Amino acid sequence: MCPKNLLAVFLLTLYQALAGAQSTCELQTRQAALPHGNVVYSQTQAATFDAVPIVLLHGLFASKEQWHGLMCELSNRGFLLIAPDLPGYGKSKGFPDADYRLAEQVLRLREFLQALPETANRSVALAGNSMGGTIASRYARRYPAEVASLALFAPMGITGANDWSDEFKALLRAEKNPMIPLTVADFEHELALLLAHPPVLPLTDKALAVAQYQTALPHYRKVWNIVTHGDPQTCQRPNLPSHLPTRMPTLVLWGEQERLLTVSTPERAAACLPGSRYQRLPESGHLPQLDNPVGLAEAYRAFLEQPK
Repeated sequence: MCPKNLLAVFLLTLYQALAGAQSTCELQTRQAALPHGNVVYSQTQAATFDAVPIVLLHGLFASKEQWHGLMCELSNRGFLLIAPDLPGYGKSKGFPDADYRLAEQVLRLREFLQALPETANRSVALAGNSMGGTIASRYARRYPAEVASLALFAPMGITGANDWSDEFKALLRAEKNPMIPLTVADFEHELALLLAHPPVLPLTDKALAVAQYQTALPHYRKVWNIVTHGDPQTCQRPNLPSHLPTRMPTLVLWGEQERLLTVSTPERAAACLPGSRYQRLPESGHLPQLDNPVGLAEAYRAFLEQPK
């Protein structure tokens, strides 16, 4: 097993410890063959009512398992949910390095959605966290007729192309990047930046995770540079293929303990995404789907069920 897959196994265990125990349901693991590679995704059982499918997009260096707690919470309320490992992440494989670019992720996402009988030729409720929020926003602008609603959980790019928090910028200036931890201290800092309530892990587990990052260091640095040195803008811009329709229901949600990104103000979110609904979620950091899947499910369900 390659280092990336070993790390994926470790992160899966971590995600299950954080979110999976809070809600259980039957999740199916499926695979979709695309022209550039194969996407592996999780899907809940058929919905109990005729609602649009919900598609969940993870962030940088993450995977579909981050969403499992939220998926179970919403599945228990009758929704159909789909969470892919984005091309190049998790267990999805076969994609070229160029597909890590956000613009290419948008194109691959459309191929993926058109390949599934549940989402082909119909609109979806699209939600994303961090990098996934940026991809979701860009997708909604490019293919507005295919998105019934948009939800952005701690999205990259809403306050600008370089919207890292002051704390994280200081670490980068010191040539320390906790998103690619090379020491146990770096790994602990990563968890603290991402989660309001970091789990208590054995030192051996932390050391194993760090060793896997060290082994695959060139890969992680390459992906980091491709994604963060590109254009992570979430806001509307004239040079993008199309603008986000003001009629599209949009939720912008931040955890109250966000530390990785600069939190947008309601005014900035409204200027970036006109007509959007703004919300702060307690007991949550950069990954509300792990910190507080029950609270996030309630907030997201209320948004989905609000009168259009």
